Amino acid sequence: MGIASGCTGTPVACAQRRVDADVRLLFRIPGPSVSGLLPGLHHAPNAHPMVVHFPIALWVVALLFLGIGALRRRDDLFRVGCWLLHLGLAGAVASVGTGLWAEENLGHDSPGHGLVHVHRNWMLVASGLGALTAGATFVLRKRPGAHHRWALTAAMVATVAVMTLGADRGAELVFRHGVGTHRDVLHPGEEHDDHGEHGDAVPPATPTAPAPPAAEGSPVSVTPSGTGAPGRGAGSAPAPKKAPRHDHAHGEHRH
Repeated sequence: MGIASGCTGTPVACAQRRVDADVRLLFRIPGPSVSGLLPGLHHAPNAHPMVVHFPIALWVVALLFLGIGALRRRDDLFRVGCWLLHLGLAGAVASVGTGLWAEENLGHDSPGHGLVHVHRNWMLVASGLGALTAGATFVLRKRPGAHHRWALTAAMVATVAVMTLGADRGAELVFRHGVGTHRDVLHPGEEHDDHGEHGDAVPPATPTAPAPPAAEGSPVSVTPSGTGAPGRGAGSAPAPKKAPRHDHAHGEHRH
């Protein structure tokens, strides 16, 4: 299933317009776009990130309730864990559907495309284990024996373990390859100067104060252009003072 036919522009722009249309239909939001009300949702390339966290959170909490219910032989806690397992399975179905749609629209030349298949396979296995565990809890709901509780808890441990491996590959796609973050789509005018934002820009040169004028009567060294002789430039050593001439004879002192 690809993006709606007749869409002109880049695949990302078409996906954004598709998400806009789906959200307006779901929430009955009037207007041509939801970018003003939900800008984050407007820039989402697909709906997968909106639902993928539900099975992760619900199944981890379900394992916690199932384990405590089996350990303390509490039917009420174990029943809560079963309900959370079923809710997580509904979220897993939505995650698989939106994930397959996102994979199809991603393209084979996108960064980390091979890792996308690894992530998909792990999560398909986790969803299958979750479905089997949920079905077992439904079948054994009227026979809550101790060995049944521990068997269902062990199945839930396997489900959460496989789900964790798949979720880690999904996190690697985002944090390492930037999948779903629009890092490879930079529109003109949206780029910014990182040096200017973080204070790393080269500071402007400090103007040098002009040298004070030479005192009247003091010698000034002037170098003709092109001679290559050093002059009295900034940082050069001052010329040594000449000793006063003696016009009188040696030993004669004038006052």
